[in-house]
Amino acid sequence: MIPSLDPAHAVAVSSHSTQLAIGDLRRSINLALDPQNQYQRVPPAVAEALSRLRGLQPDTALRILDVISESSAPVETARSLTANPPIWLRDPHPLVFALLGELASTHGDWHTAGLNFQAAAESGFERARYMAKAAIAADQEGDRSRATELQEKLESPGTPSEIYEFTKALISNDLQELVRFIDIQDPWDPIVLSVAVEAFLALDPDQNLGRALRIYERLVRKYPNYSALKMRLADLMVESAIHRRDTDGWEMRREATSLAKGDSSKAVAIACRAAAIDNRWDEIFLLGLRAPEGQATQGEASDGAVVRVVVEALLICGRLEAAEVAISEVTDSVVQRILNGALAAARGNDNLAKQYYLDAWPLIQDEQDRLFVWSALAAYGGELPGRELLESRADAAANFILARHELARGDTGAGISRLRQWRNQSPEASYLLASTYASADPPVPARAASDPP
Repeated sequence: MIPSLDPAHAVAVSSHSTQLAIGDLRRSINLALDPQNQYQRVPPAVAEALSRLRGLQPDTALRILDVISESSAPVETARSLTANPPIWLRDPHPLVFALLGELASTHGDWHTAGLNFQAAAESGFERARYMAKAAIAADQEGDRSRATELQEKLESPGTPSEIYEFTKALISNDLQELVRFIDIQDPWDPIVLSVAVEAFLALDPDQNLGRALRIYERLVRKYPNYSALKMRLADLMVESAIHRRDTDGWEMRREATSLAKGDSSKAVAIACRAAAIDNRWDEIFLLGLRAPEGQATQGEASDGAVVRVVVEALLICGRLEAAEVAISEVTDSVVQRILNGALAAARGNDNLAKQYYLDAWPLIQDEQDRLFVWSALAAYGGELPGRELLESRADAAANFILARHELARGDTGAGISRLRQWRNQSPEASYLLASTYASADPPVPARAASDPP
């Protein structure tokens, strides 16, 4: 078969094959004969970089394509090739850094992506593009000082204005400036556009969710192999479906579950959340518990996002001992404290529950964890940590928590007034308002004549 290849590829396969088993040799020949078929198994940006590398270093390109196409864990592959490159990758062409950065970023590993993008830029290869992507990766990782340092390196005459202005707006947290990037039909980078969409979504999560969904749907159609985009679309679909009980909401939950299919903790967490909307507890246990009851791997069963949904389902079903076992699987100390608080509350030990939540509070980094703890503590009516931060938010979640806190403290009028303002935008607010009316003694009128409809 080797003579049937063009000379460059024949040499590459021949030299490569001397160190490989027969099976690997056959695969290398197939890659050289039909690389386009293998390119479909990697993200488009990675395929583009590999295609360009084949024209310069065909042996290296074939080896990398071989490794990536055979891997079931692309993030781990990118990390391994970056931190411990094999001998044949010790003096790589800058395109190798670019494609490893693309492989990492499309699967959400910003740290590995940033290291490679910076290496590509500092080699002089498409400096502006990859320095910008390195700065964006550092910002997404949370390293603002490094992001600013890299962004400042873009201040040169050769940097395209679109790349420079976007990166500067992102690093300086100029959300209003970023909004103008979200309608770009052919972005210079899909992952970069998704960062702009997240900034837009942060401006007003309640009002902008629908538009963010439409943009992600467009991106996933155009870039179907970008798992980070698919996972985020599925995540937003679940968020939207939580507030919709109609046929459209059911279709959205089904689509989210389909998008999230895959052997990863994030995929399992999204599928579990979609099942929780419809109270499909058995499906959650099947997805999130290890054998014999479930089919989750060790990594999935110990993932904080997965365990949170599983524990919630177990508590609802009254399976407190099983919930305790599931919590013991968690490796994240913050999530473990939060879940132990929920378990203590389910057992009627409110003082212990509050202590777990207060212990978790100073360690919380995740916004959803912060909202959960606020809401849990609000129900007890005590002091809320970070109340000023909560009051500075102008969204439905914050106002629901504040109303819950006011009601728990006995300030029924203030709580009802706040819930009335948000009942048409928040199912939780509407439910709590109805519950408050029903339980009030004496009964509270559902609406005064002066209230807005």
